[in-house]
Parts: sequence; structure tokens; C-alpha cells
Amino acid sequence: MWLDVDAVVVGDLNWAFEGAETSGLAFRRNQIGISTAPLIASSRSPAMLRWIRLQEGILHELKPGSDLLPWTSLGATSLTVAVGDDPFFQLPRSRVAPLPWTQSDCYLSRFTRPDQLLRPEVSSINLYNERFPTWLKNATADEVLASPIMLARLLRVALGLSKPEDEHRRLDPVGAAVESVGRLAAHASVAASGRARQLATRLLSTRRSTSAS
Repeated sequence: MWLDVDAVVVGDLNWAFEGAETSGLAFRRNQIGISTAPLIASSRSPAMLRWIRLQEGILHELKPGSDLLPWTSLGATSLTVAVGDDPFFQLPRSRVAPLPWTQSDCYLSRFTRPDQLLRPEVSSINLYNERFPTWLKNATADEVLASPIMLARLLRVALGLSKPEDEHRRLDPVGAAVESVGRLAAHASVAASGRARQLATRLLSTRRSTSAS
């Protein structure tokens, strides 16, 4: 079984091994096809051997000084090709990655509680470390655990330092609502600025055409 270094196991995973017994493979699906985290494969799995050969081929074709490899080329993209039509047990996202990477900013929330990630059926959680800001990456373990952000609350529960009900604060519902509105406003601002640029471009093009004629 492969788990990313930033995965947090919060529950039993035996069900995943049991599901993989028939085909010898267990994956979850993502936008590309098949995700690499988590995955289960039996020893000497033909799909895994094909994946290794594909990775070796990609690295062999990489020329010195060339651009970096695309983010998923050695991972989900080549794994999806390697598995092809082979049967596999599908790991439900709700149980092994309940928070998608597109919502990773929730880990930085000072008011969102980890309840949604600590449901009884959840076995593991992906943190998406690459998307965390520099200040968090440079923080010490003690600094992170002392923080009010949702990531710290989750880790405190996972480490047995507290319980989900201990991570409730009186202002959490209000703060979470304010943060949610703030995120929506930020997205709306980006979208509005994009529309404004498009409109400005069309107006400039129209004026140039008028001047030329």
C-alpha cells in the first residue's frame, strides 16, 4: 500500500485491503483518471510493472536541460495508462480523500472544525502540503499544534491530544460563515476582473477598427 507522506490515517484501512483481494489492485479516481494516493497493489502486479516501464521510458526520453516534467506525468497520467482496462477495487474519495485539493485552503481556516473529515467512515485524509503557504511549511511542530487553524485541530485529534468536541469554539459558526463569504467575494473579484479585461479588450479593438476606417 502506498500513502503520500502528507496523508493522515484516522481510521481502519482493512476494508481497502479486503476490497483489493480479488483484482490485486485498489485505487481512487481523480480528474485525470486514476490517483496514486492511496493505492494498493499485489506483489509483481502486471499493472505496476507496466507503470514502472512507462516511468523509466519517460525519464529516458527526458533530455538534459529540458523543461521540468509535468506534475502528473510519472504519477496519475502514466498510472492510468498502465492500468488500462484492468479491473480494480475503487476506493471511495469520501473515505480516503474527503477534502479535494481544490478546497485545500480550508485547512488554513481559523474557524472550520474538522468534524467533516472525522466521520466514522473516513480512513485517511490528504493534506496537499504543496499548496500550503511558506509560513506554514516553515513552522515547527509545536507551532502548528498550537495554532487555531483547521489543520492543527485535525492533527490534535489524530494524535489523541484532543477530541472533535474539544475543538469547538463559540465563534466558529460565525467565523466560518465570514470566511466563506470572503472566499466567494475573492472568487467573484477574480471573475469580475477577468470580465472587465475582456470588455476592455473588445472596446479597444472596436476603437482601433473605427480609427482605421
